[in-house]
Amino acid sequence: MGFRFCTKSRNLGRRNGWLRITLRLLLAVYLSLSIPFRVAFIPTFTVHTKFFLFVALDLISTIFFVIETIIALPSSSPSASSSVVPVTDSRKAFISRNASMIGGGQRRPKWWDFSLSLLATVPFEYATIIWEHDKTNYFLMNRALRMFYLPSYLSDISRILEEKDLLRNICVDRAWKLFFAMAIAGHWCGCGFFFVARDQALKGNPMTWPQDIGIYTILSEGHSNNVSLMFLKDTPEAYILSLYWAYITMITTGFGDIVPLTIQETLWCIMSMYIGVVITACAIANLQLLVTNMDAALTFFQRKIELIKRYMHYRRLPNSLQKRIMSFYDYQWDLLKGADEEKFLVELPRSLQQQITNVLYRDLIGSLPVLRKANNALLNALADCTEVNIYSPRDDVLKPGEQLRGAILISRGEVEVLRGTIIERKMQRFDRFAEESLFVTKICNFLVRSKTFAEVFLLPAVEFQHIIHSQCDNIHISYMKETALALAKSSVKANKLFGSAEDTTPSGGFKKHCHPYSSFRKFWDCVVFLCLTYYVIAIPLNAMRIFSQSEFRDVAVLLILGYIVDLFCAINAILKFNFFMYMEEGLVVFDRECIRRKFRTQHNVFLELFSLLPVDFLAIWFGSRYYNAFRLTKICRLPSVLNYLGRIERLLTESKIGLDQSLRRVINLNFLMIVVCHWVGCAWYIVADIGTEVLSYDESWRDADEQDESLSISHTYLGGFSGYLRSVYWAIVGMSTVGYGDIVPTNALETTFSTFIILFGGLVLPAVVGGLAAYMGSMNIATKFHKRKVAKIRSYLKKQNIEKSILDRILRYYHYLWARQGGVDEQNIMDELPGPLRQRVATFVNGDAISCVPFFALCDNTTRELIVSTLKPRVFLPNDVITQQGELGKEMFFIERGEVVVSSMDNIPFCTLSRGDYFGESCLIGATVRVATVRALTYCDCFVLSNDDFREVIENYFSPERKNITNAVAETIRSKSRRNSSISRNIIEHPKCQRNTTGEGSDLTEIVAKRSRNAKIQPDSKLKSAWSIILLTVCVYNAWSIPFRLAFMSSSYYIIDWTLDIIFVSDMFLNYMHFSHFQEGELISETEKVKRHYMKGNFKVDVLSTLPFDIIAYIWLKNDARLTAAVAVLRLPKLLRLCRLLQIMGDIFRFLEDLHMNLAPLRLVEFLSGVILIAHWACCGFYALARLKNSHVNCDGLDTGGDVITWGTAFAECRWENTWVQRQIMN
Repeated sequence: MGFRFCTKSRNLGRRNGWLRITLRLLLAVYLSLSIPFRVAFIPTFTVHTKFFLFVALDLISTIFFVIETIIALPSSSPSASSSVVPVTDSRKAFISRNASMIGGGQRRPKWWDFSLSLLATVPFEYATIIWEHDKTNYFLMNRALRMFYLPSYLSDISRILEEKDLLRNICVDRAWKLFFAMAIAGHWCGCGFFFVARDQALKGNPMTWPQDIGIYTILSEGHSNNVSLMFLKDTPEAYILSLYWAYITMITTGFGDIVPLTIQETLWCIMSMYIGVVITACAIANLQLLVTNMDAALTFFQRKIELIKRYMHYRRLPNSLQKRIMSFYDYQWDLLKGADEEKFLVELPRSLQQQITNVLYRDLIGSLPVLRKANNALLNALADCTEVNIYSPRDDVLKPGEQLRGAILISRGEVEVLRGTIIERKMQRFDRFAEESLFVTKICNFLVRSKTFAEVFLLPAVEFQHIIHSQCDNIHISYMKETALALAKSSVKANKLFGSAEDTTPSGGFKKHCHPYSSFRKFWDCVVFLCLTYYVIAIPLNAMRIFSQSEFRDVAVLLILGYIVDLFCAINAILKFNFFMYMEEGLVVFDRECIRRKFRTQHNVFLELFSLLPVDFLAIWFGSRYYNAFRLTKICRLPSVLNYLGRIERLLTESKIGLDQSLRRVINLNFLMIVVCHWVGCAWYIVADIGTEVLSYDESWRDADEQDESLSISHTYLGGFSGYLRSVYWAIVGMSTVGYGDIVPTNALETTFSTFIILFGGLVLPAVVGGLAAYMGSMNIATKFHKRKVAKIRSYLKKQNIEKSILDRILRYYHYLWARQGGVDEQNIMDELPGPLRQRVATFVNGDAISCVPFFALCDNTTRELIVSTLKPRVFLPNDVITQQGELGKEMFFIERGEVVVSSMDNIPFCTLSRGDYFGESCLIGATVRVATVRALTYCDCFVLSNDDFREVIENYFSPERKNITNAVAETIRSKSRRNSSISRNIIEHPKCQRNTTGEGSDLTEIVAKRSRNAKIQPDSKLKSAWSIILLTVCVYNAWSIPFRLAFMSSSYYIIDWTLDIIFVSDMFLNYMHFSHFQEGELISETEKVKRHYMKGNFKVDVLSTLPFDIIAYIWLKNDARLTAAVAVLRLPKLLRLCRLLQIMGDIFRFLEDLHMNLAPLRLVEFLSGVILIAHWACCGFYALARLKNSHVNCDGLDTGGDVITWGTAFAECRWENTWVQRQIMN
């Protein structure tokens, strides 16, 4: 009863604390907003019934904050603190937690804080009732001090939202606070702007911004100095215009329709802009962090998947094994959502680790019948020794004939027990197997195999016996043993009675296509995503045409597409409700009742049915003009877009398209920006209709846009699509803070809408752009990291005056590693995989290496698998000495890729080895010396087996078996020694045998020289870098001149053009004959390989960009007016060379790095040059569009003034009529 009373009191305290904090914030916001509003727009405010609402709210806020101030009154009695009864730490925490919950989380304020609160609470405005003062507003200004408490009040709200798990991201917390700050600041700046203007107007200044835009006019009373204002617009509209000015100024949009006209207004504008810039910068930076770190766990997981894919491609794993690995990581993501369980547990204190382990394992271990009466101490001790393994589908947990190490417990997933091909038993969570092996030694007679991803606990028998003998007496141990053996017998009987279980998972007919990972489900998800994307685009278009008097034939395309999409969505709902299976804890759920229950859990059935109903058919009775309004019911489907977008991302990750994770994020954000601009543009269009049709405004922005004499625009052009384009144009201009000012609001509704769009869109869109920049910066992050690492190594080695030959070898080593592995840490990836899956990968990668070794045939499969798992990869460069004759051997080598030569100490070659061969096996029989020298002829990828690892593996063998293996190794070594001795003797006696031995040369020096890479022009040579600079100059010239000629019809300098074309021809010759290159990390310099590589690569593009097509124009159009345009068009293929611009820049930057130059300024110059080049193309295209607009008009015979581009002539007026050139240049 007492506990229930405490619980009720605590809940009541929480509710009271929530209400108190909320009311405190609302009243503080009211005071912060109402006081500047009254000062600016209600100068006649008094404490009177005429302003009853303000007076009542002021009184409520006064009473509330008086009580708050009294409660917060600091205590100065020293005895108060000394009389407190000491409490324990836990009780202190409980009291502190509840006090902060009820009291808003604030400590008692100091005296100065109390004084400020008291000053912000005193109602000085009531003094004006006695003194009859007409400036009551100024007596309210002390209440504005309450605004300084807003950050604390907002923090209290954030804390409560965190406790309710409604606010998880700190960036979201900062974002809404910054939006709140911008809203408050904008309100104050808007009110202040109007107050300054009104004050100046009352002083007789006729030039103020409200008078300029028609809010009021100044009335003078005869020759007196008394000035009064006659308001032409009501107070709400004047306030909206002020607020609109504040936000477009503070967010730097600056349409220019409201500007300061006096010095005082200008000063206030400067202050507002500064405040706005500070808050806007903070808000955009925070939103950029929010956008960039959105789904940070998913981003990290996807990057890990990219590395794993790169590793699988590097090791050429089969598709079946790749699918196993990918499904394992998907399972881990669905289970933990990117959380690193091991890292989390390691960071905790040992005591907490123990408690978590007990909670996770104790219930499962306690489910064993032999331990049902065990106490917590025993269960905790057993939990410490429990082993956890994760098995992927169809992994073998136990094999027939394998000795049982202990009891098997199923924590998650499903495991099958098979006798042959017959399923004897299926085990799920809390099921167990072989618990009798805890007491007796037993051999497994079944095949225990995971059906799905399964977490299996192993309770080892050795540790179990040790623990129970230390904590239990013999009677209890005997009882547990009898219970285990009895259960084993009953389990065998149950298997005989209920065995031969059939696999009930649907595997045929239509239901096999309903599997979550079937090809049909993937295809169907793509179709549904396209349907939802159609709704995203079509619904705002329907809303945009609500007030249009359209017939069914006018919307025929939308009508047909809409009904097709509706049909697909209806089919999708039926399939999801009845047939589509789903995964749950690694299991495929195919039961129809479970599928329906899942559907009802994930979806609002009422909204699903409502969105499926063909409500738009009602337009047949009500009229076709209502069709667009009835289609808006489909908006209920839009929340599913993000879910399907995530599925499409997952499909792209699994596909072979190979999109970078950052690139996918960039695509998503671009899609989001397009959708936002589309929706805002459509809303801006419909706002004009609402203003004229519903609110009866005389004019809308669309009317003003069409009537603007400086424009040549009709909103009915292209069937009304031009009006949509102008709307989207305004949305992009407003939200991107460009602010051309050619489209501005014309009434109060449009002004209000613009204010909110600029406030939110003007902050969000730049933040999204910043997020795009961050994602662009993280593209190919592994490549950038590799380049930085190589640059640091190169710089360090050059500072140490390392020889160039050694420097080149070191850099080529890193280049080879990068080209082969792509920055993948193979050991890290293998460690993350579960044991069985890791063994599968190791067997595929390294299995061939030991399959050809005869003495490993004496080992069983399990031993060979263990040996395979101990192999470590190693890379050697050409001419590297891998082993030296006479040195102590500790490792055996297996060649995966490349060639090596085996020779004597006198450089007499014995043989060459390649993929599948091995050497250095002498180390396996003990401390022996090498009998030959092995040198790499090419880049070599090897696997290494150390002596220690081999001995650790074969320790499990009995002594005779170990002896047989070591004898086999010794016999192989003796055989190779005899062969090498014979070869050496024959070569000395018969020198002609040398070439027959190796097939390449008379001695090792000749073989190595023949295989060495003597490239004619190395990729990192100075000659190649100088040539890259020349190519860059030619490419920049073409990129600048060709668009300019095409737009402005400038005459070409064919001598320069053809001279530069000769450089392109020379480049083709050099690439075909002399430029060596790296391929998969190897330097390719042989002429035939260089030719073959170039013909398969850039040859076709280079031919198209090199052929002088413009000669055709000079031949056929000589002395023709169209010659200039034809030459410019025929030189467009030259721009194909820009495809190699990044490669050229990379060569140049690598050369500059060798000169120890700081590349940061050059990178900035590169970026700015790209921006300038894109701007150049944009301006040429903009001018070309103006030129093409009237290209069909015949202007021949008109006065040109001696030059076709002379402005002000009849020819120019004809050519540039109704274009931006006529408006902005000719005029």
